[in-house]
Amino acid sequence: METPIVSPEPQVTPPLPVPQSIFWRLFQGFVVTVLTLSAFLVISIFEPEWQDGRFQSYVSLLLSTKTSWIFAPLIGYSSLTFLFLLSAPMKWAQEFWVRLGIYTGALLGLQFTVLALLALGDPTWLALLIWFAPLLAWPILRWLAKKIGVKWTVLGVLVLAAFFYFGYLLFEAIRDRSFPPAYAFSTPFLFLMGFLIASAPFWVLLIMSTTSYRLLKYYETRLTLPRGLGVLAWLSGFAASWSLAILRMLQLYSELPTQPPDCYIATAAANGHPRFVGSHEVTLTSGAHLQVNAQLQRLKCAELALKAVAPHLHGLLRATYDALGRPLARRMTNPFVADTAYLLLKPFEWISIFVLRWIVPEINIHAQKLYRS
Repeated sequence: METPIVSPEPQVTPPLPVPQSIFWRLFQGFVVTVLTLSAFLVISIFEPEWQDGRFQSYVSLLLSTKTSWIFAPLIGYSSLTFLFLLSAPMKWAQEFWVRLGIYTGALLGLQFTVLALLALGDPTWLALLIWFAPLLAWPILRWLAKKIGVKWTVLGVLVLAAFFYFGYLLFEAIRDRSFPPAYAFSTPFLFLMGFLIASAPFWVLLIMSTTSYRLLKYYETRLTLPRGLGVLAWLSGFAASWSLAILRMLQLYSELPTQPPDCYIATAAANGHPRFVGSHEVTLTSGAHLQVNAQLQRLKCAELALKAVAPHLHGLLRATYDALGRPLARRMTNPFVADTAYLLLKPFEWISIFVLRWIVPEINIHAQKLYRS
């Protein structure tokens, strides 16, 4: 009696751990590398200028490049393994050291997402929208790409963005009864870059965690001793990085001045006759009292903007200003001298607010928040 031949069961190919579309792979690679690096560079504008005692200041120093470089080997390892996976998913998904880089990338994404949220302080509805929009946008975009194609999906997103943007311009024109042409160039670029950079840690968390889930479900095998030692080595490096980062953060904080650095001349000018210079007294978080007026707030806002767009130029000008401004401000003890300084600073104030108004239409609102009690 012949033995029946049993045909082997067909092997089921596991799904790819990354998107099939080249467009989405390029997008994910851009987020994990370029956008992440940009976020680390931009976060430096949130570094505290003095020992203000705020919890957000400690967190901002943890995120700054002066401290976060300690995590660079771990971040670089995760980014590199993810790029390997994007280049040849079926090949590199079989390698445990590649999968470990993706798993740890999800952990690092969670770490920096939480730190970034803490550094922002009390998030408004807009901040929440920026952070959690990917949860809704990602599946919608993937669904649309399958239904109508990637090109039509991208075109639809651009048309929708243009619709909302020009609606915003119309609203601003009606509200302010003005329509500066610069709005059409500065506002969309700044808004887009701000949105992408602010949401970078959350995008990394979303991408890495989604990829980790697929690797765990379809490609992961049993944990062997060499693999366990690899996991232990990474955890040891992670713990050591945190220890060094905290020590570095405390060192940087201790090197900050104990009093807020002032716009020396503008601060002295605010000590003129209150009705003339429009000043009022505020109490800082340190308990110190300071005379503040709109001129001081606007000039400080201009300095912060210069620090963000041209940090090297800001450093040079700030060093010169510190050397000249401090002795001049000490001599402005008479209210009439302070009134004169207030008038002399008026052209600089007008120029600063005129330039900033073209870039950030709501600059007056942001300036009024500085030095508030």
